Amino acid sequence: MNYLLYIWCFLGMLSLCQGQSSYYWKLTDEDGLPSMEVYDILQDSKGYVWIATDGGLCRFDGMSLKTYKHPEQKGLAATRIQEDERGFIWYKNFKNQLFYVDSSNTTKLLELPNNVELNTYFIYKHLGSKVWINSNQFYVYDFNNKLWATDSIPNISPGAYAGNGSTELQATKDALVFINRKGELWTKTETSAALKCTIDADKFKNHIVYPFGQDSIVLVTRQAVYIDAIDQICNLKEEAVLIDQKEVLDAVVHTDAIWVRTRKGAYCFQKGSKGKWEQVYHLLENEQISAVQKDREGNIWIGTLQGGVYIFPSLDIQYFNEQNSTLTNSHIHCITKDAQERLFLGASDGNLMHFDPKSYQTTNRYTGKQAAVTAAVVDYKRAQILFSAEGLHVADLNDPSRIESKYVLLWGHEMEIYKEDQILAGNYLGAYTYSLVGAPASTQPDPSVFNNQAKYHTKYIKDGETQYPIIRHTFKLRKRTTAIWVDKLVEDKFWLGFGDSLFYYENTIPKPILTKENKSLSVTDIHQTENGTIWVTTPNDGVYGIDDNQVKYHFSLKDGLPSINCKTLTTDKDWLWVGTDKGLCKLNITTSEILVYNQLDGLVSEEIRDIEVVDGVVWAATIKGLIGMDTHTPMFNKTAPFIHLTAVYINNNNTPLDQGLELTYTQNNLKLDFQTTLIRGRGNYVYEYRLLGLDSVWLEQPSSTNFVRFQSLVSGDYVFEVRAKNEDGVRSIHAASIAFSIKPPYWQTWWFRGLSYLVMGLIVAIGLGWRYQIMRKRQAIENSMNQLRMQALQSQMNPHFVFNAMSTIQSYWVQKQPKIALMYHARFAKLMRLIFDYSKELTIHIEDELEFLKTYVSLEQMRFEDKVEVVFDVEENLVNQEVYIPPLLIQPIVENSFKHGFLHKEEPGLLQVVLKKEGNYLYCKIVDDGVGRVEAKENRAWQNNEEKERSSTDVVIERLAILNKTYGANSNQVTFKVTDLESADGQANGTQIEMWIPLK
Repeated sequence: MNYLLYIWCFLGMLSLCQGQSSYYWKLTDEDGLPSMEVYDILQDSKGYVWIATDGGLCRFDGMSLKTYKHPEQKGLAATRIQEDERGFIWYKNFKNQLFYVDSSNTTKLLELPNNVELNTYFIYKHLGSKVWINSNQFYVYDFNNKLWATDSIPNISPGAYAGNGSTELQATKDALVFINRKGELWTKTETSAALKCTIDADKFKNHIVYPFGQDSIVLVTRQAVYIDAIDQICNLKEEAVLIDQKEVLDAVVHTDAIWVRTRKGAYCFQKGSKGKWEQVYHLLENEQISAVQKDREGNIWIGTLQGGVYIFPSLDIQYFNEQNSTLTNSHIHCITKDAQERLFLGASDGNLMHFDPKSYQTTNRYTGKQAAVTAAVVDYKRAQILFSAEGLHVADLNDPSRIESKYVLLWGHEMEIYKEDQILAGNYLGAYTYSLVGAPASTQPDPSVFNNQAKYHTKYIKDGETQYPIIRHTFKLRKRTTAIWVDKLVEDKFWLGFGDSLFYYENTIPKPILTKENKSLSVTDIHQTENGTIWVTTPNDGVYGIDDNQVKYHFSLKDGLPSINCKTLTTDKDWLWVGTDKGLCKLNITTSEILVYNQLDGLVSEEIRDIEVVDGVVWAATIKGLIGMDTHTPMFNKTAPFIHLTAVYINNNNTPLDQGLELTYTQNNLKLDFQTTLIRGRGNYVYEYRLLGLDSVWLEQPSSTNFVRFQSLVSGDYVFEVRAKNEDGVRSIHAASIAFSIKPPYWQTWWFRGLSYLVMGLIVAIGLGWRYQIMRKRQAIENSMNQLRMQALQSQMNPHFVFNAMSTIQSYWVQKQPKIALMYHARFAKLMRLIFDYSKELTIHIEDELEFLKTYVSLEQMRFEDKVEVVFDVEENLVNQEVYIPPLLIQPIVENSFKHGFLHKEEPGLLQVVLKKEGNYLYCKIVDDGVGRVEAKENRAWQNNEEKERSSTDVVIERLAILNKTYGANSNQVTFKVTDLESADGQANGTQIEMWIPLK
């Protein structure tokens, strides 16, 4: 027993010596670092991190590394990075060369005059518009007038303060501070120098001084680091010592901390509550530290001489594993605590470790089987702890050597004590209860535990030759049990979570819990707040809160959870701590505020398996070890990201970044490159941009795309703006912008538009005049058509025709043929009505024209006593087409056949009317076998009526000519043709009239 105590005490002391660790990530040669041997680190005013290595100078922008070289450099190594007031980055090598990277991102060499003698360890410092170089003496270069000068201190020869070991740094805004070889501490401005004190130069070698605050100095020697007022530092008082050991290399002064670089790690000192400097961190104790830099986002950069660069996102978040502590295994599966708020950690190697959260010591260790410890619960009544590792194991809290194993199948997520004497447990087969009275799981409990509702069963398990009775009650639901919780407010109530459902039990009767959408809950963990609200995590739907057995609260991605795959939770007053597969969440159940801690904030792993809160510290179990942090540890990155425009390409040509670019209309294809310098996000940020003049809406794109293209922009004035948004949603304070304008093409200029309007006005005026003339011409044609139509009407109603018709009717009455007289009279009346109706229309359908012709022909046939046969030869389907012709155009020609061709013919006659379409014309042919035109003219010579007879045909010819001019497809088309027909012996045999009527 004494031997065991000795071992545990030794391990505890070892734990204190090793201390805790903080999560870091690294930059190495695999990431593009020129060398793993780092000499200096600096973050510039734009947010870029510059790293000087044995292989050269490089710059980190948060995503990638870029190396800088000069063609005349004599050595690759770079060291002593500084930034001047113009933003130029300066560095030196070990070959007495001084370089700088200017605003165009180009490396340049500062040409030194021949009288400037440099040694290998020369030192330089920027002060205002000048650079001071300390080698064999002070050399000063003025950037404004580009002149070199030398400077000396009164009463001291120039070489007195030169050489290895002396240094000078910027003490205030306009002064330098340094120690020469005589141990004299000086401050110097451009106009004066002041000796402050003297240090014993023989006793202390290689003095280095750094200003701290307004009037303090940090003094570094080979043996120690001191901090004191500038006038008192030379006294080297014991109370001024920060650290005293032989491994000191240098110190790095920050506004709130002093870092000491040693051959065995980096030490951080801060002022405590009583104003005394205290050591707060010791990092990388196996590395030689060459540089320490705190960036604007709070990340700590540590350069080493062998291991590259380490970046610590947070030193407030600690983690413990089997390498840096006395934990036996880094794979932690579960955590529970006892009444003294000591932690019990269940690991994957079968060990349940008793971990003191104050001393960080593992005081006891309980070993079960070589299997993962998945659940543990403290049995206060019997001073024992029960844990599952392929079975139930019971350990004495006071004697870690006393462990009893029970062959109970327990691989569940959690176990709970129910009414002091029962343990509720579960596995992949279901949920069970076992008695803790006597030997656990071997006796039957008092029936009153479940109000006589539980029926216990005994099962015998054989281990070798020994049989073990296992007495248990199996709950009705035979499902994989994933979570168990004993209600803290209702005595007979407990909760069971399964892979597909959640139930609460009163006695042994299960009652399901459903969501507002009437869906069951898949549960991974259960916890209860002091007000009685039950909170459950789910693997696929976030976190739910249950009041009065009803789902009242729900938190998911839209509320700020990083993932809906929630694995575990615990309560801490008004906060829930929720473990997910993407980090640790702090959820305020009053305000619904959600804070997320992940690897970017310093977690060694984002997959949280179990959580406990002890004395203001939250502890989380992960596969990479135990995480511990104060519950008020800041995680929100409030630093607004810088944003820079890095290049502008116009039509794929790189263009200087000048404001007020004026482009031609052909220079309207732009590509704009930009960059932010976010470090902590490690690519987990977005860019937002807009082009004012095109749209005012901010568009978002991922960090992997740091450019935007605009194609075929129209002329106008534009302002491009871009900003960055970090991993916590904080945007750049000022957007990077560039204004440019695209001139319009000449056809969009005011003079061209004015001239165009003038020409268009003239064209419109000419067009209107031409249209006016056309309308006048059309009106004249229309008037002519109306006049001709009236003439046609008059020609149809000439007295001769009316007289003949009335005489015919009269003769029928005289001959006592009243039926025929009435028929003739009716047809005559119909003809008159059609003539009056059609004379009002410009066009009528071909079917109406045929009806009119047939009515007229029937009258003439009755008058000629049916001696004239009339044949209508109409093209098939012509009447079914949309064919319209002017009215009263064909009838005058048909009338001429009766009046002149058949009137003096004694034999029966034949009249043929042919109608068919020919392109855009209606072809009409009227053929009669009358006496012919010559004889007909002789027969009517006595009537002295030639003029009237000519006018009937002439009207038709004139109408056809006007119609063809207006609507005809061919202006040269013959529209009226007369042919005199003759027999074989040359005798007149009738007349043929052909007409081509244009169709609209």
